[in-house]
Amino acid sequence: TPTFASSTVADPTNPALRQVVGSEPDAPPIPKQFVFNSSRAHRVSVVGDFNSWNPANAPMSRSPDGELWSVTIPIAPGRHMYAFMVDDSLFTLDPGAPNARDPDLGTKGSIVIVGRP
Repeated sequence: TPTFASSTVADPTNPALRQVVGSEPDAPPIPKQFVFNSSRAHRVSVVGDFNSWNPANAPMSRSPDGELWSVTIPIAPGRHMYAFMVDDSLFTLDPGAPNARDPDLGTKGSIVIVGRP
């Protein structure tokens, strides 16, 4: 008959067993500011995996000089994909951020890592 080794429970206080990838599930959101430069845009929003890609969830405010748009939103720690939605139709990557192809959708998005130095 086969014998099975008994399982052991990992000690979460052991630093060698800390989770390497991802973030703590109960970590509080961290405020993150997004800035977009466009004097021609009439409306700009941030869309991303942190807000269901919904432009209504993060509309940006235009600066008094009309050049910059910005918004600060709380985002859970981790790696996120995002873009700017300009005038409700133009999906625009952030020129100041790295970008990558989304493995599920196949489209490119900008990358932001929240909560890491």
